Amino acid sequence: MGMPITKNLIKHGFNIVAYARRSEVAAEIRPLGAEVVNDIRYVAKSSDVFITLLPSGAALTEVLFDPNTGAIEGLKEGSLVIDMGTTSPALTREICEKLSERGVDFLDSPVSGGAERARDGTLTVMVGGKYDIYQKAYCIFKAIGSKVYYTGESSTAQMIKLVNNMIACINIVAVCEGLALGERTGLDLEQLVEIINCSSGQSYASGIKAKNYILPRQFKNGAKATIFNKDITLAISIAEKLGLRLALAEDTKKYLERLVELGLGELDASASILLLEDRPVAPDLADRTCIRANCSSGDVKGGM
Repeated sequence: MGMPITKNLIKHGFNIVAYARRSEVAAEIRPLGAEVVNDIRYVAKSSDVFITLLPSGAALTEVLFDPNTGAIEGLKEGSLVIDMGTTSPALTREICEKLSERGVDFLDSPVSGGAERARDGTLTVMVGGKYDIYQKAYCIFKAIGSKVYYTGESSTAQMIKLVNNMIACINIVAVCEGLALGERTGLDLEQLVEIINCSSGQSYASGIKAKNYILPRQFKNGAKATIFNKDITLAISIAEKLGLRLALAEDTKKYLERLVELGLGELDASASILLLEDRPVAPDLADRTCIRANCSSGDVKGGM
């Protein structure tokens, strides 16, 4: 979602200096007025606000603290780092402390809503950290989101995002299982989805995911199974430390892990439906003839 967020920031008058790993991204935002470079420290030195949106805590740590290329050596005292990715709350607190020692402010600000809402500038934005810093940065969040929430001290926004993503994952798998059952019993799946979406089973998964991904079997350019697997693993780990077992989350994680194992981790998490089908997987999704799940044992399997 980095590119549409960048475009909306440019549209709202912010001067952008960007580090782009992919040439196609650079080619798309440079004509809009962004300065695109291949030096993270240059971006840090040039910026009052340094925004990250990365797929993992390891990637975030590298970008900020790598001894050779990390932004930490370029960030100015009094500048602000905003992390818009989904990161471990513990790592978020650690980063906040390290940056504070250098006189740099930090806000954890994960976003939700998917690529379409990122393009429209209507994301939901959660922000944790010092309230006065949040107020100063509010114009940034309003440029990319229609709903902005201050959640409290550092890492609270990340915890909310993990809970949200855990529920989203569970709902996606629930919809996949429901549609698989409907298909096996001969129901009209389009009608089934329509009825669910005006009944008590309605959710984001039954609406957006079922209509745009599951029914047309188009699983690209969505919320990647690898990312959701990372997020639900973090949520389960936090719960375990608190003595709480999340049985539905644990079962959902099996689907996501299996997609990753089968080389389908870059697909939208709703590709979990493929694990419930006794029919060929589309050739452009994987070079396998059949993927199925043994749901009675709770053990998701792949077969040939």
